[in-house]
Amino acid sequence: MGLPLRYSKVNYEWCLDFKEMGKRCGSRAWTKEEMMAYLDWSKQEDDRIEERVAIPMAVEGGNRRRGMRDIWNDVDQDIAEQEALYN
Repeated sequence: MGLPLRYSKVNYEWCLDFKEMGKRCGSRAWTKEEMMAYLDWSKQEDDRIEERVAIPMAVEGGNRRRGMRDIWNDVDQDIAEQEALYN
């Protein structure tokens, strides 16, 4: 029996890309359960970032000019907030 597949074959192939999980976990292949957990996490993280960007756009109307320094400051703030959650 096994777990029902929530994702398409393309999604599973994507998560095995070298820029994501990679093909293997040490000397063994990833299980479907591990790949589903990674895909779930990836979607949740994408949604979190989209929301983080959408809120200031809605409040400020998207008129604020943003340079690279502003973007990197936002990244540093997000990293600090995420580290605070896990410490």
